[in-house]
Amino acid sequence: MKKYYLRTLVIFVSVFLLMLIVLNLNFIKILADVLVSNNQVLQALVNIIAIISGIGGIIIGVASFRISSLEAVKEYFSQGDTAEMKERRKYIYDKVKNGEKIGPDDLNASVVCSYFHFWGLMVKKRYLPIWIFESASGTQVLKLYRDLEEHIKEKRKENPFYAEYFEWLAKKIEKKYGEKWGKF
Repeated sequence: MKKYYLRTLVIFVSVFLLMLIVLNLNFIKILADVLVSNNQVLQALVNIIAIISGIGGIIIGVASFRISSLEAVKEYFSQGDTAEMKERRKYIYDKVKNGEKIGPDDLNASVVCSYFHFWGLMVKKRYLPIWIFESASGTQVLKLYRDLEEHIKEKRKENPFYAEYFEWLAKKIEKKYGEKWGKF
């Protein structure tokens, strides 16, 4: 619910700044006409206001990007913490622990691969920041990728791009945080 309030606040501030700029432009034009008939003064004032409005737009844009990144982080964690995803991960961990093979038609493995493929793509396209994988989430991605590597190789016989961004994400996490964690 808070994200809607934050969006509304950003929109309200943007509209308010835009209204101030428009009102200031009119006021400055009238003032310049009354005080001086020189167009250079008016042009200088308009340029200054344009610069200020540009800076305001950049600030609002950065704030909007930050808000959307934080929403993506929240979405990543909320989807990963559903009972269904927990059960699917547990299924994979149990299969590996018991020495059972995860076949190419295993639905749980496919759903987990699809889930991390999507979030790997989001990281690559910079919609989701990589820093969220610095915690236990990153070690979980690496463990699941290692556990599902054979499944992925089998599926790639049919589709060479299967779980491509899951693999990319695992390698990126290992490269960025692997030394910090050591072997786990």
